[in-house]
Amino acid sequence: MKQTIGLIGLGAMGGAMAQRLLAAGFDLSAWARSPDKAKHLQASGLQLLPSPAALFDRSSILLTNLTTTTDVESVLLGPQGALAHLKSGSLVIDFSTTDAGVTQKIAAAFKTKKIGFLDAPVSGGQARAQAGTLSIMVGGEAADLTRAQALLEVLGKSITHVGANGSGQVMKACNQMVMCSTLLGIAEAVVYAKHFHADITTLVSVLGAGLAGSEVLNWAGPKMANDDTSATIAARLHEKDLRMVGNTLTAEQLHLPLTALTSQRLTELIASGGGDKDTSAVLGIVEKHSKGH
Repeated sequence: MKQTIGLIGLGAMGGAMAQRLLAAGFDLSAWARSPDKAKHLQASGLQLLPSPAALFDRSSILLTNLTTTTDVESVLLGPQGALAHLKSGSLVIDFSTTDAGVTQKIAAAFKTKKIGFLDAPVSGGQARAQAGTLSIMVGGEAADLTRAQALLEVLGKSITHVGANGSGQVMKACNQMVMCSTLLGIAEAVVYAKHFHADITTLVSVLGAGLAGSEVLNWAGPKMANDDTSATIAARLHEKDLRMVGNTLTAEQLHLPLTALTSQRLTELIASGGGDKDTSAVLGIVEKHSKGH
């Protein structure tokens, strides 16, 4: 039986993923809060439906790519949410970055109606979403992953089944912890080099040639060297993820000071008006603190 795919979340990542699914010939429809922003996707064959309920009613596989845990919980479990509409045997794949505990709650609710659920947060940013080379961390039942495999292979280069529901979100949290703390380390190195009047472009090249080399450096280093704060990934998204991790650390009484400091610096960036800047703009916050402010 042909699968009918529904999608909610046509932002930078969701829109890029939708484009790839359409190009691969999937029967894809969506609901968009701002339909005008999806016109370019309609030209590629996307069907826009008038309401979430209409989307849920026609979807055998539902994809969500939303910003916050609250958004996902509302769309999936709210009074007019997916749980009230999807048929038994459907499958939900959530690509959002959300709280692992809430993810487990959502998965359990769908299980009562014999609806599969995969938490499948992604890493790689918009460019890799457009190229179909995302890293996808999948939590859930192996049988549900098998059913989703062909779809996921259109979107990602690395698709890893990491355990039961919630495990995908744990892995994504770890990814964000390492990535954002690495970013902070690069910023401190740039501040140090600037203090001694070293050339920052040369610094980035030297770091990239050694063990300090990383994808984070490849992305953020040139931006810091050129004072380019245009968003590859908006800082507010990373700040949200680190704040969520921080809330979990508090609840679980885990003391991880590097993550806590990184979260604090990103929060300062947002408070200074940098929410829509690239996350590498945290360099300015690190520079401020280097002067004792």
